[in-house]
Amino acid sequence: MQIQDQIGHEVILKSKAKFPQRIISLVPSQTELLVDLGCEEMIVGVTRFCTHPKHIRTSKQIVGGTKDIDFDLIHELTPDLIICNKEENNKEDVLSLQKLYPTYTSDVISIEDALNMINDIATMIGKLNSGNTLIKSINNDFLQLKNRFSGTVAYLIWNDPVMLAGMNTFINSNLEFLGFTNLTTNVKDRYPLINQSDLNNKELDYIFLSSEPYPFKEKNRKQFQDQYPKTKVVLVDGRMFSWYGSRLSRVLEYFNALDKRLSS
Repeated sequence: MQIQDQIGHEVILKSKAKFPQRIISLVPSQTELLVDLGCEEMIVGVTRFCTHPKHIRTSKQIVGGTKDIDFDLIHELTPDLIICNKEENNKEDVLSLQKLYPTYTSDVISIEDALNMINDIATMIGKLNSGNTLIKSINNDFLQLKNRFSGTVAYLIWNDPVMLAGMNTFINSNLEFLGFTNLTTNVKDRYPLINQSDLNNKELDYIFLSSEPYPFKEKNRKQFQDQYPKTKVVLVDGRMFSWYGSRLSRVLEYFNALDKRLSS
């Protein structure tokens, strides 16, 4: 059974008496979405990786990480909706939560998936108007960004060993929509490992060093630039490529600025 076979909105929408009032979010980008949709007061628990908005970890109960949740704390919070993600959370944890609480589990590997997820959550929490406004804004922004860029890119999410964002990932979907050719197009692994020396044998226009999950810094950029002098090495904000909630409404300004950086 796949995680997304049982999703919480099927349970919630059977009861039209009220919308959920005690939400636990186990997905950082979807925590930000809940806040931006106007239901911060409904959130009772988040993970330690839910860093946006910045105050959320100090105002809500931390229930562990995305992959090491504290079930005892969750039980104490008596949630009436738990929001999960197929990739971010462990399958066993999600299946256990589904037996006890209404649980919505997203599976996002494309921009279309992200918009559908936003609509699902907005519907569940009674914020459909806000959700529609957000979706319209995201659509308008992405229309301006389609095929804005070109060139082959290696998008690094980890260092030592080097790990790339591959096919069937939200990052890859974003790269392709923007017009980039992902180095790992012909690789089946979603997050393949690669030796740094192997990158020398590739025709690469860019190497993107993401800010997450590995926090690449300027010293890393200089090291890679020295090693690959013919390739432009750039630090990028990983949230702009991998967060699939309301963060998508902030991408236009970021990618306009990235365009200038790549052209300089």
